Amino acid sequence: MMLVRLNPVMIAALALLAIAAVCIYYRENLIIEVVEVNVPIHGLPAVFDGFRIAQLSDLHGRKLNEGWIEEQLTAAGVDMIALTGDYVRHNNSSDMSRLAPLLGTLPRIAPTFAVSGNHDIAAGWASIAAELRQHGVTVLDNAYTTIARGDARLALAGLACPYDSLANLSRAIPADAGPVILLTHSPQVYTQHLAVDYLGEPLIGHPNVAAWANLIERPALTLAGHTHGGQVKLPFIGAVTTATGQLFPSKHIEGLSWEGSGWLYISRGLGYTGLPLRFLSRPELTIITLKQAE
Repeated sequence: MMLVRLNPVMIAALALLAIAAVCIYYRENLIIEVVEVNVPIHGLPAVFDGFRIAQLSDLHGRKLNEGWIEEQLTAAGVDMIALTGDYVRHNNSSDMSRLAPLLGTLPRIAPTFAVSGNHDIAAGWASIAAELRQHGVTVLDNAYTTIARGDARLALAGLACPYDSLANLSRAIPADAGPVILLTHSPQVYTQHLAVDYLGEPLIGHPNVAAWANLIERPALTLAGHTHGGQVKLPFIGAVTTATGQLFPSKHIEGLSWEGSGWLYISRGLGYTGLPLRFLSRPELTIITLKQAE
């Protein structure tokens, strides 16, 4: 066997490459980016102008520094906290034990509301929801509540996973309130009425397609996660896939978008599924500020 001798220059180059790889991994996977977003809302009561929502999504059992999270949310002066699903990994409800310190901290900072994700359903949502409630988190399972400031009201709706029932969506979204903020796990709520089975039949049934499309236009802002921002992106190409399974998706990957009559914000989330690796899709803690639209 022929041995390759490395000269000092090659050794230094390899060492620099190794250091660069470690630094990139550390930044892309372990350093949480605090993303601040202003969202203009038509009809937002003046007393809610500047209302701040922290969004945490797709924890997947990741142990976080709750002290750092508390410091960020307290400094931001958040008015409420939204948890948009996937607290655990598939079939592993024991992941909740790693989240206990964080979940015990959040409601002390601000009122905290949660909805389910697909991994939570697979792992056993009833027990996960019970643990959330034990920590003081309000679970919105196809239901809504109102946040009051004086005589003004802001409706907060929660749509549970999976999205297979028009009745659930109807229960979640109030018909006679002012602006509605919808918490849900996946941006697929905006395309669910277009989804078909292997026979080409709508998954939610023919009579319900138009009703679903009309209802999902009701929220002024929808907060979702699920996609992990692609989790791994290729330079100049973008996300290889998202949790939907679509290859090289062109939309509903991350960030703020206008969906016909309201805003959708998709968080990249904080944890992983599959390979524990992120690249060009850093974990995200989101601070959303509601503003009166001009």
